[in-house]
Amino acid sequence: MPIPAILVLGATGKISGALVEELAASFSEIASLLTEIAAVRWRYDPQEPDLFFCTVTAAGADPIYMACVRNAFERTRSPL
Repeated sequence: MPIPAILVLGATGKISGALVEELAASFSEIASLLTEIAAVRWRYDPQEPDLFFCTVTAAGADPIYMACVRNAFERTRSPL
């Protein structure tokens, strides 16, 4: 399943020299790719959409926009 764009690729499709063959990837696959490129361990730790909403709005994000994002996460999430 395609995921929301969190990484923008250049016209060449390369990220730090690594060729990306597919634009659709799971969050776990993205974490693995970031670990490989940055040489820093990344991991995907799924959380409930409401926790995301509370965290980002407490940090000052616009609650109306973040409610829209939360709702999109709720519609597309995999069960925890």
